[in-house]
Amino acid sequence: MRGVIASASVITISGDTAHFGNPLSAEQVRYYTLYWDRIVIPANNFIYQIIPDEDILIDTGVIERPTIELGTCYGSAQIGQASLEAQAQVARRLLQNDRNTDWVLHQFGNDLIVPVSEQEERNSLRFELISQLPVPNKDVPIVEIFEFKARRRDELDNLHAHLDQLYLDILQSPDKDLATYKAKLALEKSVQDLNAVASERWNVTTKYDFSAQINLDGSRILNGVATGMILDLFSGGVTLPISTIACGAASVLKISAGVSKSFSAASNSHKLAYLSLASKEQILPRNAT
Repeated sequence: MRGVIASASVITISGDTAHFGNPLSAEQVRYYTLYWDRIVIPANNFIYQIIPDEDILIDTGVIERPTIELGTCYGSAQIGQASLEAQAQVARRLLQNDRNTDWVLHQFGNDLIVPVSEQEERNSLRFELISQLPVPNKDVPIVEIFEFKARRRDELDNLHAHLDQLYLDILQSPDKDLATYKAKLALEKSVQDLNAVASERWNVTTKYDFSAQINLDGSRILNGVATGMILDLFSGGVTLPISTIACGAASVLKISAGVSKSFSAASNSHKLAYLSLASKEQILPRNAT
């Protein structure tokens, strides 16, 4: 089972200040509902932000909304920081205590934002799927997402499984030329299959970028391969084409390595965080070829 610890709003950083941004949209809620089995969206004692379709998602057990007590010294300018701290506290607890679910911290944006007290710099490998993941628009009833997941469980599971296998293969046997990797070909096919079944079901889907930040420091899955070798191979980045049926649009897999800010509670896990962003241009019409 795959779980995600998310924020009820989009948080941004300006200087040393975290800003409480726009709440999750109905489309972003559908993104979470489609691609994860358990979704935990913490609140705190300063603000409880209702998300779209919250009642039905809580009633069906898809989304959990724990409330975290954070003290009494927050002003209006610190609400963003309070939201980050609530997310970090819940993520730490779940990563340490709930091993039956494959948990990952998730945020919308290009960079991971965590409280200063929870930050550390780590060597990491970042995978970015650009304009890959179809998400139905806000008008699609949430129950329709449930039905789609039940019918298309294999396609959704394959996407996660083949992405996992690709970075495991790279960590175990780094190779800058990924054209011959069976895992890369399997991932490409899973993306094609997912786009195909989505186009059969929905009139249009927004295409989302998706990135995974992978821990290199002290990883037990490196199997003797030196971290430095991976950093050297991918420090300049590698870009690979990924075929989709999205109107011939250019979709790619980007792999890069370097030192980045990470969530300290995930130091014993090879997955540090996932990030997503809706593409502004990629729309998949029904029956596209």
